[in-house]
Amino acid sequence: MNKTATDTTTSRILDAALSRAETFGIRRTTMEEVASAAGVSRITVYRHFESKDVLISSVVLREARQFFVALDAAIDGFDTLEDRLAEGFAVALEYLREHSLLNRLLEIEPESVLPYLTTSGGPLLATARVQLGAVLAKDITAGRIAPFDVELVAEMLTRLCLSFLLIPETAIALDDPDDARLFARRFLVPIVRSQSVAT
Repeated sequence: MNKTATDTTTSRILDAALSRAETFGIRRTTMEEVASAAGVSRITVYRHFESKDVLISSVVLREARQFFVALDAAIDGFDTLEDRLAEGFAVALEYLREHSLLNRLLEIEPESVLPYLTTSGGPLLATARVQLGAVLAKDITAGRIAPFDVELVAEMLTRLCLSFLLIPETAIALDDPDDARLFARRFLVPIVRSQSVAT
């Protein structure tokens, strides 16, 4: 089987798994049902993903990569580090709060999704370090800021966004995108700039 066919089959399986998880949750999603929804055999699903855990992890990681593509596009038209961080933080919070799979799972079976975001969240955090790090590196390349450890800052920003998502009750005003932008300008921009000075 050629690579294009394999990639197409992988995408169909991931799409089917995403749809089933959004509708029924992770617990009630089976490999057999995913195979049926994708129009492939159960063996084909297992050939691409050795277990349900691997399949769900792959769905989560694909969703994370799509999030960073959307984030990069949202801040692309801004010229300053301050504007890019402010817009990026506001967009990130809004995107995550409105993400259908994430919010559906947090509503119906939080015990299934929380490990992917916390104790077993290593792959997601690693993806975030690379993807968000690449976004931050553009600011260095464009001369908006002196070089700094982009992966360290990317991880810090990711952990911060996840904490606001998982524990939405807060004394910090973040319900409005403008509040989120203000928070980013007051607290995140100085942190990032301090890293460029420290290095």
